[in-house]
Amino acid sequence: MSRNDYGTKLILAATAFALDISQGLSANEMNVLGAFFNVVGDQLSLMAAAEVSGSSSGNGNQKADS
Repeated sequence: MSRNDYGTKLILAATAFALDISQGLSANEMNVLGAFFNVVGDQLSLMAAAEVSGSSSGNGNQKADS
């Protein structure tokens, strides 16, 4: 599977998921749910960026093993 195929499959999966969970919801409920998922996505991106930044800078912010 090429990288482009993987991206296409993710887009299709996200579209199918959105269509499925929107069934029976009002426009206001879909708006709130969409905003919620935006926050979740932003937080995941921020955590990933912080992890990459922390591991590449070598500043000692990594957790020590217990």
